[in-house]
Amino acid sequence: MDGTALLLLEILCEELWGEHGELCKKLTPQEYHSLMKLATKQTVAGMVAQCVTGKRLKTELSPSDAAQTLLYLQRIQQQNTLLNSELVALAKLLDTQKIKFIVLKGQTIAAHYPNPLSRTPGDIDFYVPQEDFKKAADVLEKEWNVNFCGSDSTHHLEFKHNKVLFEMHFEILELFSQKQKRRFDNIVASSPIAYTYINEYKIPTLDPVVNIAYTFGHLWYHLLELGVGMRQLCDLAILINTVFEKGNEDNPKEAERLNKILQEIGFHKAFCVLESVLQKHFGLKHIPIQANVSAAHTEAVMQRVIRYGNFGHYGRCGNRSNISYLAFLAIERTRTFVKFYPLDKREIKARMLKELPQKIFSFLWRK
Repeated sequence: MDGTALLLLEILCEELWGEHGELCKKLTPQEYHSLMKLATKQTVAGMVAQCVTGKRLKTELSPSDAAQTLLYLQRIQQQNTLLNSELVALAKLLDTQKIKFIVLKGQTIAAHYPNPLSRTPGDIDFYVPQEDFKKAADVLEKEWNVNFCGSDSTHHLEFKHNKVLFEMHFEILELFSQKQKRRFDNIVASSPIAYTYINEYKIPTLDPVVNIAYTFGHLWYHLLELGVGMRQLCDLAILINTVFEKGNEDNPKEAERLNKILQEIGFHKAFCVLESVLQKHFGLKHIPIQANVSAAHTEAVMQRVIRYGNFGHYGRCGNRSNISYLAFLAIERTRTFVKFYPLDKREIKARMLKELPQKIFSFLWRK
């Protein structure tokens, strides 16, 4: 990694854990622009802006850069405020109609950050079980006048409300191995609901330990597909730290439970590699599952994160509608599957046998 990436990781550690105090490196305008460009690619520019405006990063910005940084942070904060408001509105609507739902990722993770409003937000993901799904769709169409958008996804519907994108899932975690999928669905069904408070309203989400497994599974899915950004790694680090905070007497019991879940769904080895990444590069102190991992796999994950950025948007060749993208997808994904196969044999094998042929067939069918 170059100096810009190392500085970005240092800033993220400060924003996540706040243990290092002032970051005294003085940046030139060119260095600062490079830092913000990389932070934007990794979807963590809000955290960098928070660090700068909070004067923990000692750098001399031009009046223009200082103003742009402050305005950028304010926009991120406004977006988070809007998403929080929309999330609470959704929860109140579904609660009023007695519709079961669980909110996934996003604002429910941001709530655990030291500065929740500085986390760059995305959309609002929520899961509605099969028995309530049609009712939820009908209520949203009637009460919010939403139009469900067409999507390539096989596990959610999309709609917008007040310019906020929502994804209503009928599957919690997309897995190609049916054996792993059934096991994870059973784990979720047998686990208690947890709650996160957003604007003082109780939002249902996954059980904390199950949430770690889910958040990892979602991250791992996208890492194998085209890549993930540092924001997704920060989310996983925050969740692990929240569940396994220092001095919690339940840590050994919860660690054993997490270990059992990961073993059951086949993610144990891959999770341990991500733990190593979070410990080495993101300052995570408590590692719930102690295991020896390959340094080569740890660095391969980090290289992929740096290269491809948020959900792989920065490493693609061509767009989704042309043949160059299809060729890139087949070659790059096959190479990635082979590289990480020892970490997740069952799911990667299923994706090689099911996902790649489906993608190719779907592309050719559209043509």
